[in-house]
Amino acid sequence: MCAWRYKQEWFEDGDVTRPEDWLDNVSEIANELNGYLDSDNFRELSLGMEHVKQKAFNSFLTYGEFMPWDFDYNFPGWTARSNSESGDLATVKGEVANDALYIIEFGCRWSWERDFSSSYNVNNEFGDRIHRNWHHVHTCVRFRLVANNTVVAESGWSSNTMVDSSLHLTAAIPLPAGSVVVRAEMQVAVASGMAPFTDFYSVGHKVSESDQVDYDRGLTVYDRELIVNIRKR
Repeated sequence: MCAWRYKQEWFEDGDVTRPEDWLDNVSEIANELNGYLDSDNFRELSLGMEHVKQKAFNSFLTYGEFMPWDFDYNFPGWTARSNSESGDLATVKGEVANDALYIIEFGCRWSWERDFSSSYNVNNEFGDRIHRNWHHVHTCVRFRLVANNTVVAESGWSSNTMVDSSLHLTAAIPLPAGSVVVRAEMQVAVASGMAPFTDFYSVGHKVSESDQVDYDRGLTVYDRELIVNIRKR
């Protein structure tokens, strides 16, 4: 099939060009290499599903698990490991033969262990808020998506003052052909209410050695689902 379009931009000595102008012409080269296979070259409704090989344009890697997943405080920092036999938080692996655009989606919900022993517990509504001295300290969680060791999406912090919550993360990244590993990770940290979401302590049990309170509130994640749409070029 012959290319029939002409250059979109013509340049002369002394011209000042924008990147968009240059890309217009580069796209013409790419289109010509692709044979100009677009809507201008095919009669309307001339192609149907019977003409397209399965997974010709898109393929999928999926992970879905609805059993509870318990966060393990023995793994500080970003982690996907559990303290039970429920496996990783959410991970997919595969071999891809073509360069592709990866459209990644992850969703889950989680629940903090309720603190029914707290003297500040009013109808159990604020039982997860831990008060210390004249301010409160609370535990927070956040999530991220990692594709081939590159962070492609990250959520904000969510405090255990909200006992139950949920999340949906979406990202897109081009990756070369070969092995691919996409996983969801999470991190838990302790924050001071005097400086919300800015003064974080290391993940774990106590803010200081003299502390009499453990802040490792139980955290369980449910309904984990990871979908990777591999859109081929």
